[in-house]
Amino acid sequence: PLASQVRGNSKKFRAEAEELARLMHEALTIHNVSSLHLARLLGISRGAVTLRLTRYGYIKTNGTSKSIQKIKSKNRH
Repeated sequence: PLASQVRGNSKKFRAEAEELARLMHEALTIHNVSSLHLARLLGISRGAVTLRLTRYGYIKTNGTSKSIQKIKSKNRH
């Protein structure tokens, strides 16, 4: 599936993934859409919204999670 391709190290879909994260962040911050409403609109969980925004550096984690980490700079588009 497309989601697993984006999660891989390939840069093929990285631009699309980064654009989606940017648009999600914009919806939350500029347009005041709640994360729950955004998740419902996208058909994903609220945790998936948080995960994506954390991975692309739009929100910070307390650093204890091994599953929610920023994308490494060398893997960014």
